[in-house]
Amino acid sequence: MRVSHGLGRGGDERGAISAFLALGIVVFLSMAALSIDLGMLMQRRTEAQRTADGAALAGAASLIYVPDGSQARDWAKAYADSNDVGTSNILLRDQDIDVILPDTVRVRVLRSQSYGGPVSTLFARLFGMNDVDVGTVAAAEAATGPSSVSCVLPVALPDRWYDTFYSPPEPVSIGTPEWEPLDGDYYIGPYQADGITPEAAYTGWQLYEPFVLLPSQGGSTPGPPPSTRLMPGMWELWLPPQNNGVPPIRERILGCPDGEDSAYVAGDSLYRESGNRQTLAETFRDIINLYPGQEYNSSCQCIIDTLNGNQVVTGGLRYRAMPVFDPNTYTQQGSGPHFEISHFVGVFIEDVDPGPPGAANIYGRIMPLLAIGGGSGSNAGPVVKYLRLVE
Repeated sequence: MRVSHGLGRGGDERGAISAFLALGIVVFLSMAALSIDLGMLMQRRTEAQRTADGAALAGAASLIYVPDGSQARDWAKAYADSNDVGTSNILLRDQDIDVILPDTVRVRVLRSQSYGGPVSTLFARLFGMNDVDVGTVAAAEAATGPSSVSCVLPVALPDRWYDTFYSPPEPVSIGTPEWEPLDGDYYIGPYQADGITPEAAYTGWQLYEPFVLLPSQGGSTPGPPPSTRLMPGMWELWLPPQNNGVPPIRERILGCPDGEDSAYVAGDSLYRESGNRQTLAETFRDIINLYPGQEYNSSCQCIIDTLNGNQVVTGGLRYRAMPVFDPNTYTQQGSGPHFEISHFVGVFIEDVDPGPPGAANIYGRIMPLLAIGGGSGSNAGPVVKYLRLVE
């Protein structure tokens, strides 16, 4: 009897162990299944967030080129439509996109029962969870700040300054229209010391203004240095020190250089290069002939291509960056450097007079421009912007 009783107790113990083992296996498999679902859902959320980020950046980019915001939703939708969450396309609605003028776009990407369909689960449906809603938010802005600028024209403008010749409230002839510190002219860069307040430099106030490019007069006005015959709107040609002559100038206007000198930041030094008005006018005529349909549209304050469905032009050979230099740094003496970049402006080359040779005016327009964020230089200027995520 004792032996028999002992064998029965062992059988009960083995049965209990088997039951616990079976329960453990079920729990383990359930956790493994749920972890697979959790990983899949995290991946879908990552895909949704990546799409929201890109759509917000695309919408903010539109505000650089079309500041009235009329293109922001279309640009954001176009980006989202080219992306998926799982195997489903993302279709943004107007109410999913907030356009916050002048510089921010916020995008919400949603996959839910009410819109787009939720994300289906794989194993969680065994526990009654057939699908899960996924939603993300991102916001981007077109910001000013440390930036580098590529494909820069080899033509530099002296920055605007406070000139006593044009002293308010009425112009008074106590000086000259040229840069003349001895007359009391002074320059403050694109921002005051507080880093926020625009000053007399080319700023957002000059956006969309037309101007005439005139060759620098050279030489000096009467008086001791640093007196120079330098006036706003006058261009100076420049090249890296390893280049010289007219052919490299034409090459840089008709194309974008590669290599170490392809991008510039505020504070970089430039080297003056001799050149003539006729060469510059002929080269800009060549660019206009390559892109004859491009023109400024005052309704959207943007450049459109009338020969290509009035599409918005966001860059190219006619629409590029031009360096602006600090007049305090300007000199024509020695081997250089001859001036220093203060910031940049976007420039659209509108027209060139038909002649006569050597006297044709070149007409441009100040435009906003997209830079490359994260450069090591100082502010690229309030006209040139780069994109960044802020949410």
